Parts: sequence; C-alpha cells; structure tokens
Amino acid sequence: MIGNELCAITVHCACLLYRVQAVLYYYQSGGRLRRPIEVPEEVFLEELEFYQISDETIRQYKEKEGFLMEKKKALPGKLWQRTVWLFCEEPESSKAAKVRHISCELQTAKIENIPACSVSD
Repeated sequence: MIGNELCAITVHCACLLYRVQAVLYYYQSGGRLRRPIEVPEEVFLEELEFYQISDETIRQYKEKEGFLMEKKKALPGKLWQRTVWLFCEEPESSKAAKVRHISCELQTAKIENIPACSVSD
C-alpha cells in the first residue's frame, strides 16, 4: 500500500528470478528452452512471448513437452473447392457457413427428440 493507493502485484512475482534465469539460459545455451519447475506452464509461455522468442522455438518446446498441437489442414488448391470446403467444415469462415452450422445443429436436436428416431438401449 502506497499512501491511499493499493498496488497490484502479480501472483507469480516470487517466480520472477526463475523466469529470468530460464530466458537467460535460452540465450546462453544457443536456443534450448527449459522451464523451471517453480514456474507454471502458462506463465512460462507468456514470458516467452514477452521476450519475443520465435514462434518456431515455442512450437518445438510445446511439442517436446507433449502439448496437443492442432495440425494445419491442407486446403484444396482451386478457389471454388476451397470455398465449398470451408463452408462445410469451418463455421467461422463466413456468415453463411455459421448459419448453415446452426441450422444443422437445430435440425439434429429436433430429430433426436422425435421418439421414433431416438436410439433406445
């Protein structure tokens, strides 16, 4: 508390020394990343972004640590094929795709509630 003002201190201030040491180790070791046990994963990743460690290095670190990585899907080469594929597979690709996705979800919910169509064990 300074005067009448309350100072906000982050929860992980105690880990500051470990975070700085990890980044220093990265530069001294020629690009090897090692997270100190005392530093939580999400805080460590935030620090890597703050110190502008390359995206490729962060990706390699995540793979090594066993993070689930989203694979990039290869899009069709032709424009019309890519447009149709995105429309069907990616609801966020356009407003029309989002409307289609919502209508499909509603239709599925309606069909599931019809007694003749429900699956009984």
